[in-house]
Parts: sequence; structure tokens; C-alpha cells
Amino acid sequence: MKRTKQIVALMMAMAMVFSMAACGGGSGSTTTTAGTEAAQTNAADTTAAAGETTAAAGNGEVKTGGVFRSSENVVPMSFFTVTASSTNADLFIAPAVEPLLRIYKDGTYDYLLAESMERDDEALTLTIKLREGIKFTDGSDLNAEVLKWTIDTALEAGRSAALANPTGCEIVDDYTVKIQFASFSLEWETLIGKMYMHSKKAYEENGEEWCQVNMVGTGPYKLDQYVQDTKLVFVRNDDYWQGTPYMDGLEIHCITDTTTASSSFVNKEVDFLQVTDSNVMATIKAAGYSNVAKGYPSDVTLGVCYPNSTIEGDPFNNAQVRQAVFWYGIDWAGVANASQGEVGYATNQFGIKGSYHFDETLEERVYDLEKAKSMLAEAGYADGFETTIWTTASTVNDATALQACLTALNINAKVETVTTLSDLRESGTEAGILLGLSPGFLDIASTLKRVYCRDGSYGKVLGTSDEYEKTLNEVLSAKTMEEKQDLLKKCSRMLSYEDAVLFATWAVDTNYFQQDYVEGLNRPDVAYGYSCEKIWLNK
Repeated sequence: MKRTKQIVALMMAMAMVFSMAACGGGSGSTTTTAGTEAAQTNAADTTAAAGETTAAAGNGEVKTGGVFRSSENVVPMSFFTVTASSTNADLFIAPAVEPLLRIYKDGTYDYLLAESMERDDEALTLTIKLREGIKFTDGSDLNAEVLKWTIDTALEAGRSAALANPTGCEIVDDYTVKIQFASFSLEWETLIGKMYMHSKKAYEENGEEWCQVNMVGTGPYKLDQYVQDTKLVFVRNDDYWQGTPYMDGLEIHCITDTTTASSSFVNKEVDFLQVTDSNVMATIKAAGYSNVAKGYPSDVTLGVCYPNSTIEGDPFNNAQVRQAVFWYGIDWAGVANASQGEVGYATNQFGIKGSYHFDETLEERVYDLEKAKSMLAEAGYADGFETTIWTTASTVNDATALQACLTALNINAKVETVTTLSDLRESGTEAGILLGLSPGFLDIASTLKRVYCRDGSYGKVLGTSDEYEKTLNEVLSAKTMEEKQDLLKKCSRMLSYEDAVLFATWAVDTNYFQQDYVEGLNRPDVAYGYSCEKIWLNK
């Protein structure tokens, strides 16, 4: 039976004039509207016991055993999410490490390791009650001490903004922690709830470097082997708190070569594949497979383009120059096609339809070379200027396409390929245009604060206005979702139009493919903590 949370989610989606598919789950649960206005499930059991031998109606009897294999097109950065400000660990740790909440891509969530969360908006606190009796695979308990250690360690690592700016936390009892915040936010539950719980014992016995390449959690599987940058092998956790998982194990293969990834899937060497490459999509669809992605905003990958607009005297320090170049001087549709082929498309702001911050009233960017040249002449650059496009290997095609557009504006842009852009962002002293990649977001508020503002990780290269910074702070303290979304749209306008400091180079819809014998995989619906315990192979 599908949860009533689906009905609430659908009502929310209709209110936003955006239809999204919600997720199903176990029975016997009720739903309320949380302070974040995300649908919140209060259930004694969030899932049916994973050891049960019957599946949902229509699937027949569950078959146990076997190994599920998925493929990722990147290699792990770090498995330890407590201190990392940026990591792709979500793709790799879900079989073994679980978050407090299972958060879905439509903005709703279920309780997972947390049994309840209670907010006090006047006192600015969030009280979290953990489920009792859950153990890590090293035998240690999941308790209030572990949760407090996780939050304290994250704050010491400078991750306050990612957690809605807690000022501290205290242990109430063995399984309850109260978190104090500096200011009100609608995001307390989801920002704290997506924290993965790692074993404090393993960290203290082995250290952080060990945790970056190992993992000890409460999940249905245990990491048995990690072949660096190649493969992760998990074995069943027979003591899993929700019952014995269906399969013997699970493997995650890191296949960065698109041809290899495609052939591995078509030859049934892997059971699940996430794809953004147009050639791979075409090959797999030609083999008779269908895309199972649901079209959520987070199922989109964006190319990112941002000039260093903070260097005094540099052309891009002038807002009119940025507007001339990026409003009118770039053929964004052509760039998207040149970079990503037929699956790439242009978007006139840093987001896509369905995102809370997407402003449908913004005018489309029109490629108008003469207008761009006229604006540059008014700004004192009739003869153009010289600059640099900074790129990594993953966005070289973007750089080449942008270089051609800039040449038509008499802007001589040299392309420099580097291993990482982190040093350039952290120093803020190198002039030019920086390129990157970003996932799509349903709710981008915390990311704007953590990344795209003066105090964020891009702060030294983004010349945002005082008005933008003021509006972003208002976003974070908004009392209702309607107010928050209106303010987010204002931020979006300023970033890509008025301040003209951040642009989407292109957008590509992610495709998910899975073999027809895979059952119980809810990864297309889940943002954090997909249900590995529910996966089984019908073969």
C-alpha cells in the first residue's frame, strides 16, 4: 500500500504547477506537514522487514541470493561524509551507511535512523530521537553520543552552513539530541536529516584517513573490498536492524569510459547504469531499454560558467561587460549542442523548470552579436580584450565552444586545462572564466549559502551585489515555502541577469537504466539513502 505521503506530495506539486511522481513504501504510516512543508512520515516501521519472503503485489515471490551490480561514471572522492565539504560519497556508501532520513527527490522524506524530529521555532531547536537497538557493523551502538559527535565534528570542519548553522547540541538522553540553531530555517530537518551516520568507534580506532577509504555504518551490507577507483564489493549484513537483506552482496563498479559502460550494461555485466552521454543513451535505447528516470530537477546535470568578477580593473569586474558577453554574446543553444550533442539544451538561468528557484518570468537569452558588441563599446571595450577560460578535462568541449563565441566578440580567450579549479576559486586572483559541473536542485537554498555567495566556497570569484547577499539571508530565514520560493527566484534573477555572475552552460537530463530482472530499486526516486535492503533479482 502506498503511503499517504504521496497524496501530500502531489498536492504540493500541484501548488507549484509541477507534477512529480512520489515514492511508495511500507504500510501502516501516517503523514503530516513538517516545518519545511515537506511531507513527513511518522512510522514505527519505515519499511517492511527486508527478510520477508513475499514481494509487493504483482512481483510474485521474492528470490533471495545473488549480487546486484551498479555502474558509476566517476570515482570516489571520499567515503567519510562527516568532515567533507564536497564529496560524491552518496553514490558509493548507501549499501553500508545510512542517513537519519530517507529523503526523496520530490522534497518529501521518511524517518530512517531517526525515529522522530521535533522543532521548536521559538527556541530555535530541533530535537532528534534515534531508533533504539541499532548497531554499527563493528558492534558499536548508534546512540545520542554518536549523533552529537557527528554534528560536533562537522562543525569543527567548517560545515556549519551545510547544516543550517547550528551553534551546538546537547544530549538529552541515551537516544535523544537537542540541536540549537543561530536562526530560524525551514531546512533544519532535511539538512540535518541527510547526514550519514558513520561509526564513531571506527573513526577513533583508525583515524580520518582510514575512514576516507573505508566505511562502517548501520546499513544492509558491509564493505568487504575496495579496489581504489575501480570497484567496491559489499557483503550481506546478517545482523541488519530491518531484517536480513535479500541478496548475498552488492557491487559498485567505477566505469568512467562511456563505451565500456555501455557495453557492460548491454551485456548484463552490470544491472544499473546512470547516463548523461548522448551516444551511450542512444546505444542502450537501441538495445531495447527504456529510461526509468522520473524527471526530477535533481536528475539534471548542469554545465557551470562563472567569470571571476572580483578583480578590480579586469573587464569582468564590470557588470555591463558581463551582461554584454553572457546575455547577448554567447550562443547558448549552440554551446549546449557542441558540448553535449543532441541531449544538451540551454536554460536561461542556473536551474531548470520545477526547481524552487526557477523564475519562469525571466526573458529568454537572445544571441545578438551586434548588441553585445555595442554594449562592450559603451563599457570601453570596443576592440575587445584578452582573457582565459579555465577548465578541467570534463568541460573542455564547453571551453572550446565558448572560445569560438568570444572570438566573434573580438575577445581573445586562451583555454587553460587544469586538474582542479579549487586553487583558482580559493585564491580569487586569476582573471578569466571558470567552468564546472553541478547537479540540478529542487531546493538550492543551502547550496547558495554554502557555495554561491561571498561567504561560500566560490565567494572570492563571484562579485555578488549587496542586494543579492541580503536576499539570500532572507531566503534562509523565510517562514513559509511560498516566501522562500519567491526569494529564491529573486536570487536566481540576480545571479544570472542583474549581477550576471553565474550561468548554466547547458543542461542534460540524466537517464537511468536497469535490467528488467531488478526489483525493489528506488534509486530514481531517492536523493539520500536509497533502499539497498529492498533490492532483489528476479532471475
